[in-house]
Amino acid sequence: GGGLVVAQGSPESIVTNRWTALDPEETKYNSVFESHTARFLAPVLKAGPHRERINSEQQPHELVHEPDLEYVGADAPMPWKVDGRTWHLKDRLTADGKPCRWEGAILEHIESLCTPIKGLAPLDWNERQVVEVTAPGKPESWFCHAMTGMEWLVKLVFRVGRGTFDASELETELGITPLNKTEGLHIYSNEPRVRVAAMKTQPWQSVTLLVHRLSEVNTPSFRSFLEQAAKSYLAQLNKLREKPEVLMPWKIMGEAWHTNAKGFPIGSPRQWDASLVPAIMTLLREAVPGVEFDFDSRDTVTGRSPGRRRIWLTLKTKDPNGLECRLAGARGGLNLGHLAGLGSEREISSDRETDDLCRVVFRRPNDLDAPLFRALLIRHAASAIDKASV
Repeated sequence: GGGLVVAQGSPESIVTNRWTALDPEETKYNSVFESHTARFLAPVLKAGPHRERINSEQQPHELVHEPDLEYVGADAPMPWKVDGRTWHLKDRLTADGKPCRWEGAILEHIESLCTPIKGLAPLDWNERQVVEVTAPGKPESWFCHAMTGMEWLVKLVFRVGRGTFDASELETELGITPLNKTEGLHIYSNEPRVRVAAMKTQPWQSVTLLVHRLSEVNTPSFRSFLEQAAKSYLAQLNKLREKPEVLMPWKIMGEAWHTNAKGFPIGSPRQWDASLVPAIMTLLREAVPGVEFDFDSRDTVTGRSPGRRRIWLTLKTKDPNGLECRLAGARGGLNLGHLAGLGSEREISSDRETDDLCRVVFRRPNDLDAPLFRALLIRHAASAIDKASV
């Protein structure tokens, strides 16, 4: 660099020589300093324009407020709320703002097929990334969700009654091939684009189609599929309205519910080993072939052994303190000696009019001696046969 600072102050003070001179001893010249800046600054200041300078310590007469961008447009309705149909068919943006590359006419085709079906409501276009087809009112479930937020594919998810479709058969009928066998796409996968799955805790089967082109669904086979799917959906809705108890998870899951961690009292989780239920069920089936189980109760499994009209087995699966197994049979058929080595608790009650009640509580895997328990079941089932059946 180079140069010498000879003055400091406002522009006006520099021009009028009222500036504050620096200490000459701090410079390498010991003479009066001439400000060349003043010679060029003076005509600029003279030419103007001029206005009063606001002191930084004083409040200006007028303040210009910058807008708070966080609230700009906060009251404006979202475009999918204003005109959802246009949003999904023409604007068509992904979740991260990219243009969608799947064909919007797919949704118009779905609408044209659903509109004539009696029992379905008009399509709901007013969500950002979902177009919904459902029954009128507030049904227990929707029929179809078209998920529009992906770039290359629109995901069509249908809900139908359990067991309506087979995945491999439906894939063959619809002819929608995996992405690797579909020309013109920049995404790749060998996974099927037709998927069928049972919903674990609900009485529905889910059918998912990943579609890119209108031509993939503008076929007689797809029209037939959609009509069958709608028929199944509406029939299942009617069934649920007539018998809402079928929605209970133990009704839907059956045996699997009784090994599930759900269903215990709130704040009292299971304190015993969950592997005991399937282990005991296996031994029961091995020891007493033909036993008939009932899994429709929330907290118990019951069973009837061959030759007995009344319940033989009661398995209490939702008691947090232990898995309780009860066997009802002829009086005097068993004694406590037959239960030795089984369970954490053992009891035989003889206060019933016709049966003895054998009770064993299991908590740990080593409470269950498989050979011993199998032999007990065989002996007890034989003693529990009704006399009239002998």
